[in-house]
Amino acid sequence: GKRLQSVFSRYIYNLSVAPDKFKIKQLVKPLALSILWQDDGTVCWDKEGYYSTAYLCTDSWSFEFLNKFNRQFNSEYGWCPVIMEYKCRGVIYPRLRYRKAEMLKLSNIIKSYIVPSMKHKIIS
Repeated sequence: GKRLQSVFSRYIYNLSVAPDKFKIKQLVKPLALSILWQDDGTVCWDKEGYYSTAYLCTDSWSFEFLNKFNRQFNSEYGWCPVIMEYKCRGVIYPRLRYRKAEMLKLSNIIKSYIVPSMKHKIIS
């Protein structure tokens, strides 16, 4: 809703003028991860209601930035998602892919920051 959007906008504006090293350290914190996930995260469900994978849309991030993000994420949590290539209209974008076990770990990290209307985006 509006509250999430205003928090997200303020957070991202403050990061837009910061160096990459600072941005990445902020983005791997649970609150920032939850904001990113609520805005750009997707869980892939099958017809029986089971999920197999999830991904975070990071189309505006460079592969270089995403690699730095993953290194910091691994440093903080001891694991990191897979960087995958996503092709849309002939352009390749980087995305973060979370396998089932990784999505459970991510859900545990961010669940206390998820707003009620976005609870469907986490796995418990």
